[in-house]
Amino acid sequence: MNTHLNSPLPNDPEALKQLVLEQQSRIALLEELVILFKSKQFGKSSEKSPNQAELFDEAEVEANDQAPVAAESVSAEEGHNEPSNAKAKSGRKPLPKSLPRVRVEYDVPEHLKVCECGCQKVLIGEDISEQLDIIPAVVQVIQSVRKKYACKTCETGVVTAELPKQPIPKSNASPGLLAHIAVAKYQDALPLYRIAAIFNRLDVHLPRNTQARWMIQCSKLLQPLYNLMNDRLMSSGYIHMDETTVQVLKEPDKPPESKSYMWVRRTGGPDKPRHFI
Repeated sequence: MNTHLNSPLPNDPEALKQLVLEQQSRIALLEELVILFKSKQFGKSSEKSPNQAELFDEAEVEANDQAPVAAESVSAEEGHNEPSNAKAKSGRKPLPKSLPRVRVEYDVPEHLKVCECGCQKVLIGEDISEQLDIIPAVVQVIQSVRKKYACKTCETGVVTAELPKQPIPKSNASPGLLAHIAVAKYQDALPLYRIAAIFNRLDVHLPRNTQARWMIQCSKLLQPLYNLMNDRLMSSGYIHMDETTVQVLKEPDKPPESKSYMWVRRTGGPDKPRHFI
């Protein structure tokens, strides 16, 4: 402990200057320790960040990386006609065969199909290159039209076609929309407010609290699936567990500042599929 903090300040100006210099040195040391701590806590190896700056400069950082580019445009010279013994391009992986192919043909002008000797040139092959394309998601409105019938003579006995069972009754969310929100939030880690902003660009009002209520209702619908997964988990040979502390503001019989726990359980092995609950 610094003894200067527990003793009166000296009256000598030179002694005061020395004291100030010592304190400045101590402050500089503490600042360096704080920087080192932040570097370890919020460094590149961690998903945490004190200022979220990488959200904006990710493109520049990744573009300057020396790692091979995985998705790279393929020129006509690097198409399917490459010799089998050609050196494989580092980082380039073939596009999945399961994806549909849209064939777009490009032909040479007609005057180039005639040789200088006057003969008509014949097709001897083609160079094929592939580019990965994506069609943006289609947002649509499903109209459920229920036919109604009545007797014109007695004007009674009106019957109406039944509406198929819905995941959330009296809701304007289709099963596809609920699945989309669940995957975006829980698989892709996209917060509900960002999902709301995406829909807002499409002029669709879908507030965060509505989505949250839908997800809670969907969790109840998935309870039977959870039970089956839990049975599979409990019957396995071993279980890994991980705890994460969370703060729940409105948890019954607990103050808001108390800690709650979220447990993640996993089973499986090298020769068995892994199940998370």
